[in-house]
Amino acid sequence: MLKSYLKFRLKATDAHGIHSPFVYDLYTKAIRPQHPSEPQAQPPSEPLPQHSSVTQTKLEQLHALRQQARRNNTPIKGADFGAGAQSGSTQKTISSIAKNETKPQAQAQLLSRIAQYLYPKQILELGTSLGFSTAQLSLQNPKANLTTIEGNQAIAAQAQFHFQQLGLQNIQLLQGDIDELLPKYLRQLPSPLGLVFFDGNHRYEPTLRYFQACLPYANAQTVFVFDDIYWSPAMTKAWHEIKAHAQVSLTIDLFHFGLVFFQEKRAKEHFFLLT
Repeated sequence: MLKSYLKFRLKATDAHGIHSPFVYDLYTKAIRPQHPSEPQAQPPSEPLPQHSSVTQTKLEQLHALRQQARRNNTPIKGADFGAGAQSGSTQKTISSIAKNETKPQAQAQLLSRIAQYLYPKQILELGTSLGFSTAQLSLQNPKANLTTIEGNQAIAAQAQFHFQQLGLQNIQLLQGDIDELLPKYLRQLPSPLGLVFFDGNHRYEPTLRYFQACLPYANAQTVFVFDDIYWSPAMTKAWHEIKAHAQVSLTIDLFHFGLVFFQEKRAKEHFFLLT
């Protein structure tokens, strides 16, 4: 990871190195908004939603739930459907999952800001874990239809508990094998995918398989977000193959996340951006 990060830093730039108006707007308004050392973007025609007092209270409750989970030593049993447990252990605790396998709050906030900016109607998350990133997306994108899939029944139940504690109404949690549930979900979609967060299996073959499954349901307004693109050599290989795909027109490498766009009649562009 350190070697990959050093290589990334040599390529990465900030707002000064972005020549694409679309990427510049996305960067200055969502990825790295109002950074004091960089030029400020013009006010958007439709400003990002401001947090109401109710939403702010919910975000504070979400932070409290994160902290509670980090202290919760309740055992979680069952198969690990992703690649999060390199030790191979099939018994964990809520605490160990919260500390080691959930997205840090800053990354969850970044994902939510990207969603806010792009305003997707349909959000799909592959890999719910304890539901903290899901909850952040829900709170900051309350008008989106948000579906999340989790393979482990006990973990899914804990995520559902968190959603109930926060009173979230726009989340549909599907529990089961992504390979079985994803095709069924995609076939009944009422509209194209808006944002897909690929966080369910950090392996080469499943990552490409899920990408291919979702591809027919993407359009020029869709963004695919791949988590941990430098988690392993196999994951990085999958990321490079996705970047090279004929239907992919634009990618943004944020190191922790890889963003993929499908804007027609656009020459391929690849950006490495600091967050």
